[in-house]
Amino acid sequence: MLSGWSTKGKYACPCCGPDPCSKRLKNGGKWCYIYHRRFLPPGHNWRNLKEAFNGKKEKRGVPRQMTGDEIAQQLAQFEQVEFGANAKQAKLGGPAQYRWMYPIERYLRTLKAYVRNKACSAGCMAEGQLMDESLILISRHFESVEMRFNQLDRNEDGSQESTEELSVFKQSGRPIGSRNGRYINEAELTQIQLYVLQNCDEVRQYEEEHEATLAGERNAAKRHTKEFPKWFRRKIYELKKNNNCQVSKELLSLAGGPCREAVSFNGYIINGYRFHTFKWERRRNTQNSGVCVDSGAEDADFYGRVTEIIEVQYAYGYRVLLFKCEWRDIIRLGCRQDQYGFTCVNVNRSSWEDEPFMTPSTTGFLFEG
Repeated sequence: MLSGWSTKGKYACPCCGPDPCSKRLKNGGKWCYIYHRRFLPPGHNWRNLKEAFNGKKEKRGVPRQMTGDEIAQQLAQFEQVEFGANAKQAKLGGPAQYRWMYPIERYLRTLKAYVRNKACSAGCMAEGQLMDESLILISRHFESVEMRFNQLDRNEDGSQESTEELSVFKQSGRPIGSRNGRYINEAELTQIQLYVLQNCDEVRQYEEEHEATLAGERNAAKRHTKEFPKWFRRKIYELKKNNNCQVSKELLSLAGGPCREAVSFNGYIINGYRFHTFKWERRRNTQNSGVCVDSGAEDADFYGRVTEIIEVQYAYGYRVLLFKCEWRDIIRLGCRQDQYGFTCVNVNRSSWEDEPFMTPSTTGFLFEG
């Protein structure tokens, strides 16, 4: 191998490193690699199979991953290559992709595919390239036809301008994955109703009015959080009864609260980001469940992961899409910046269990290392 790693013998596996899964046969003297059951998930049925393997149960975990310093020490003993020379080349020549031959070789493969007569290979390439460029030129005049030049990006949400007046009813983005029915329990219903009201700009004047009625009383903040949804419903119904022109159909629907029946999705695309639920991404190699919400205060963002994507229904067909999240505890455990500028958050403890919901339009993508 170019790195100097031996591909035979006891330490042939670069993933195992100094803790190999190899065994030398007594009679033949060859090295065999028969302990790879340790890479299986804990509790896998094959870990307990004795007869089918080496007659033993496999209780060990995966081998320890080598650190960067350990790899550097091994490479220091490799004298065939001078490490560090590529850094100088990159500084002088710029990014490697602009100096590679791979794009040119791939394009040569495209030109060779045009050849139908090997006696006139150059002419076939010229005619094929001319035909391809002609088709591209003509296709650009068909704006209503989807082609590779005008198709949407993979994470394009394809949302159009909403006609709803209330900000919480202005849907953007598009769901992905299966669509499943879901029933909202009493605790979730209270949390959703309070969150939607507190994050609707048009309801802010009613919040201030309710806070003014509780000013000076004991536990005013807690009482406002608990009593505001019911007070808001009575207020809007009373204004509607008096034929107040300020009460629109959307505001009346919002005051009534969400329905018990909801719809859940496995993923959602918004603002150029693709989000998956944590359960759905466990069978994938990519990670798209991390979220980060700007709190408005310096160094006080909220970090978490999406556990559910729920679309709640309101009266008159209005809908609100919400992310149900598991938030990290950054108050007691805090977060810090590492030497590379990445934010490190303790993922073993959660917080804010009583405020799990958020709107996807307010979130940014987060990768949990």
